[in-house]
Formats: sequence, structure tokens, C-alpha cells
Amino acid sequence: MLVLAVAGAAAGGLLWADLDQEQFGGSNTDIAEWKQDLPGPLGWEPHEFQDRSASVDETYKPAGAGDSVRSRLLVENDVTASDTLEDIHAGTTELRAEGVVLEASKSPPVVSPVTAMRATAEENPAFATTFRDADTDGDGVPDRNLASLYDAFYEADAETASRVVERTDGTYRSLLVTVTLDTADWSDRAEYVATLEDGAGTMAESSERTATVAGSFAVSQAVLNELQSGILLTMAIALSTVVVALAGVFRLMHGSATLGVLVAVPIVLVVGLVVGGMYLFEIPLNLLTALLMSLVIGLGIDYNIHFGDRFADERREGKGTYEALSAAVTGTGGALLGSTLTSICAFATLLLVPSAGIQSFGAIVVIALSTAFLVSVFVLPSILALWSRVSSTEVSGSASPEETAATRAESTTQD
Repeated sequence: MLVLAVAGAAAGGLLWADLDQEQFGGSNTDIAEWKQDLPGPLGWEPHEFQDRSASVDETYKPAGAGDSVRSRLLVENDVTASDTLEDIHAGTTELRAEGVVLEASKSPPVVSPVTAMRATAEENPAFATTFRDADTDGDGVPDRNLASLYDAFYEADAETASRVVERTDGTYRSLLVTVTLDTADWSDRAEYVATLEDGAGTMAESSERTATVAGSFAVSQAVLNELQSGILLTMAIALSTVVVALAGVFRLMHGSATLGVLVAVPIVLVVGLVVGGMYLFEIPLNLLTALLMSLVIGLGIDYNIHFGDRFADERREGKGTYEALSAAVTGTGGALLGSTLTSICAFATLLLVPSAGIQSFGAIVVIALSTAFLVSVFVLPSILALWSRVSSTEVSGSASPEETAATRAESTTQD
């Protein structure tokens, strides 16, 4: 049982990086038909505002609207180098080849210094001459005298130039590229940001030049990445604190710090199993569910404490290892089962709410309570049995050396 639990928890922990991620509020999901068919006040019906709003968006949206998100790439440092615009053009070409750019749109799919200059050159003959003179290889992308080209660009159309070329105190500091993505689905965010970062890398071929992906997708993904790593750190700190606290408490109450440590260990298995449950039931990782991962530690450790304390009390009264474990399972285990069932039933009602965030909250708590109970009554006894075999520490409170010797002999016989 212990081996199976460890293997399951380890598999769940490995799935942490594969959890679906979504923005803070959670995704908007349709209300399941069975929830709408529930009797009386339990039934949930979508508000007429939702249908009307969806109808308006579908009927009056322009071509490409609602199916795309704009993302920006900021190119900084050494933007007047001769290969700057060629690298930017190569990066945008790469993004279009990857299929992440929305081509079927009334607005330009890519807006960059190159595309803006070409548009200005079509309307301004003088600038068109400067633009052609800066292109030495005839590929339509300037590759020399870029500082002078930027000056001419500002003289020809300062408003357009200021949107793609930053000039501060006569110095050109950065360039801006805007890409219209062919999706508005936040679940695609990680994939699209990764592709944009590859394109940004192509734009920053120069060792001094940098290219940074900006926009709502990139910001949300960066925050979720930080949140994910932060949750792992806080869980590690919480687990360490719990282990130290239980070691001290069990040392004072029962004379064994190692017993307290072993009582705290199964919560690590619970965390891993909860992550595995999130993966199996497709519960996404967002701000709410990430915060609930810390709550799992508090929910799961209580059962172990009750069981471990009952086991220590039984051993202190002179019972052998298996007799003490049997008393703890049948006594405390029954109370824990009742507590688990009532709590699960209460939190399971949250699954009826037509809100993805609240449903995720209820699902995680149900998974945490279930796995915590199973670990406490099936896995923790195995750990305590192994501890009794290898540990020479006796639970404090034995009445006499004779009773202690008798306890050891009985434990050895049962083992």
C-alpha cells in the first residue's frame, strides 16, 4: 500500500507542469444540461443577458474581431545597427510561417517599422527614394544608414513613425512590432507565447539588441509562471514548518520527535495525489486553484494528527504495534470517515454552481479530503508499523520498566 501511494503521488507531482493554465477569473463555461434539469431552485438557467450579448457579438463583430488578440514585441538597444530591420523582418516572417498570425483580417496582420515605412513610401516620393537607397540588396528591407532613414521617416510622417520607432532626445531607443494573433482563446496562451518568444529571439540576433514579448497573453503567462513557482516554494515552506511543529509537539506529548515527523510525511503524498486528480479531472491551474494547493496541507494533515496521536496513546497504554494500529483504525478511523463524508457532501454541492472558479474550488477540496482520509487509514498505518520495527524509541508514559519490556516483547511477537 505504501509503495502504491508513493508511486501515485510521484506520478501526480510530475503532472504539475502539465496542468492546464487559465487566466485569473477562470474560463467561462456553458452550464451543463443536467444542471439545468435539476428541480426547483437547484436548477440553473443561463441569464437572458448572456444569450443577447453573445448574439450581438456574433452579429455585429467585424471580420477577424473576437477571433484574435494583438501581441507586441519590443525591440531595444542597438536599433540603428544595419541588420536591425532585416532581423525584425525575418522574425515576423517566421511568425507568419508558424501560422500564429491572423491573415484574414481587415487590419494589417503585422505592423512593424518595415511595414510602416513601406506604407509611407507609397504616399511620399521623397521618402520612397530614401527608403530604396537604404536597401542595398533589393529585398525591400533597408540595411544601411538606419539612423538617417529614421530621421527621414519622422520628417515624412511623424505620427506614424512615433508608433513604431521611439525617439527620445534625438536618440533612437526602441522599435515596436505588433502582431495580430489568430486566436482569442486563453487556453492557447502558453503555446502562442512560446512561438512569439522564438520570433523575438530571431529579432534579437545582435548580442546587444533585445526583443521582449509584451501584451495580455505574455503578461498573463508570466504571472502564472511566477505563481506556479511561488506556490511550490510556499508549499515547501509550509511542509517544512508542519514537520518541525509536529516533531516538537510529539516530542513533548509522546517522547518521540521521529513519530511526529512520520505523521507529517503522508501529507506530501496527498499533495501529489491532488495534483494528479487535477490533471485527470481537467481542473486548470489559475489564481484560485493555486492558492488552494496550500489549503490542501491544512486539510490533509488533521487526519494524520488524529490517527498518530491515537496510535501513540494506545502504545503508551501497553498495547503492541498491530493492536494499537487496529484500535486507531477502528476507533479514530471511524470518526475520520464520518467527518470526511459530511465535509465532502458539503463541498460537493459547489459543483452545481455554474461558475468554473467555484466548481474548481469544490472539486479540489473534495479530492483533498478523500485522498487525505485514504492516506491516513491505509498508508499511515504502514509507515507507523515500519517505524515500530526499526525504532528503539518508546512512547513516553510507561508505568514501569516491566510494562515497557512486556510491550516490547508483545510487539516483537506480533511483528
